[in-house]
Amino acid sequence: MSSQTGREWKMPAIVEEMNGEKHREEQKRSTEEQHIIHKENLAVMHYSGLLVDVRLADEGMNFLWDSINNTPKNDARPDLVANNSGAKYIHDMDNTFYKNVLAHWSEYLFYKNWNNYYDTHIAKKVPVQEFVLKELWVNHQKQHEFNPPHNHRGTFSFVIFMKIPYHWKEQHALPISEYSNNPCASDFQFILPTGGDHGLNTINIHLSSDDEGRMLFFPSRITHQVFPFYNCEEERITISGNIMIKNSGDYQTGPDSTPDDISPLRFNVDANEY
Repeated sequence: MSSQTGREWKMPAIVEEMNGEKHREEQKRSTEEQHIIHKENLAVMHYSGLLVDVRLADEGMNFLWDSINNTPKNDARPDLVANNSGAKYIHDMDNTFYKNVLAHWSEYLFYKNWNNYYDTHIAKKVPVQEFVLKELWVNHQKQHEFNPPHNHRGTFSFVIFMKIPYHWKEQHALPISEYSNNPCASDFQFILPTGGDHGLNTINIHLSSDDEGRMLFFPSRITHQVFPFYNCEEERITISGNIMIKNSGDYQTGPDSTPDDISPLRFNVDANEY
């Protein structure tokens, strides 16, 4: 647009600055509101029996770092959907991590489902289930690398955030996310059905170095993805694994523990402190 003098019309600097400041305040408020909503929805997953969200003790983290550093390279990428520059299987020496951490949460989440608890401990129609750690691997992701939507084989799966070299607030402020009404750069995301033809619910985990040592433990059938991060030369390092019911056939999922409708609108609960 040009004026009669032929000079390009330009918004007065003071107005431009005010509008920019208004947008930044609106975006900051929107980002904070979304962060609260995602935390509330994450709590819904916990109360619905779809998620364990815990922090590992230093002893457990040290054990996992030793496993990463001392396991010979065994490339896991051909078995994964991840678009990673590096992933390898690692060894749980003497089944230590499973016995001290994973066994408890496998039983907890399995028997949190009332049908499983009733059939096993009350009606005694089925024996007490035993679980086994089938696979354990470490992911090394550089900037721009990602995991597309996928689920896992087995009964339960988990992700442990070992190293997060960025802060989600900085990632969401990047030009590609700044104007989005659903910024996702660098996030971990669950994708859940709502039931019927109402589409999908997405629950984002906003990551920073504060999340190092955090473990998400969930039914393997739940779809999830990991978005790329940017402007950071360090690696994002996570550990994942699959747990199955022992003697039930390779990668059998076991009894259905996922409700048909897991919409976060069904609950009003307090959010986790993340």
